[in-house]
Amino acid sequence: MDFSNNKNEALKNATPVEDFEWLVLTNGTVKITYYDGEDEEIVIPAEIDGKRVTEIGKFAFADCTEITSITIPDTVTAIADGAFADCSSITSMHIPEGVTEIGDGVFDDCTLLASVNIPEGVTVIGGYTFEYCSSLTSITIPESVTEIGESAFYGCSSLTSINIPAGVTQISACAFDGCTSLKEITLPEGVTEIGVGAFVNCKSLASISLPEGVKIGDNAFKGTPLEERYK
Repeated sequence: MDFSNNKNEALKNATPVEDFEWLVLTNGTVKITYYDGEDEEIVIPAEIDGKRVTEIGKFAFADCTEITSITIPDTVTAIADGAFADCSSITSMHIPEGVTEIGDGVFDDCTLLASVNIPEGVTVIGGYTFEYCSSLTSITIPESVTEIGESAFYGCSSLTSINIPAGVTQISACAFDGCTSLKEITLPEGVTEIGVGAFVNCKSLASISLPEGVKIGDNAFKGTPLEERYK
């Protein structure tokens, strides 16, 4: 991938490197491990000491409640578990197209996050990725995704609609538990399993299209208008 188009702009506007802690990986690239600044708007540098920034480490920005926006450079390919957990002032997030790995709980409890893109190439929406993102109204999942992890959208009470791409085969346990505004959903023919409690307390869910032969876990639709139909 050619990162040159945005490289100079990212370097020019980047947050000072002294506000970060980082680790040089064995392949010579850099992983951001911690943010220690006080700015509200963060631009992660594309390079540190001449080395390309390719990863955002576990919980690197967790609990940074003062941050309102984070710009991720196009050089990044992986975002680890809980990287932005509890960043409760962030309202939107753009994830570069080169990112193929998004860990568990990356946006857990980002209560003001209303919109986020998931780039093509990501294969798994990890467990607890958007848990308690109560302002999230809609999200587009790319065709590359095959699995929606446990409690991935737990408590996303403003989520009204979601398009599940054709490649998804598994909706894990409690994936949409507490999505009280979700009204309807169509699952692709390739889905073979709906986990335990996958749609618990989706009180507005009055319509769902299920593929033939899908295995439905216990209490998958408990607390929904569909509960009696799919016991």
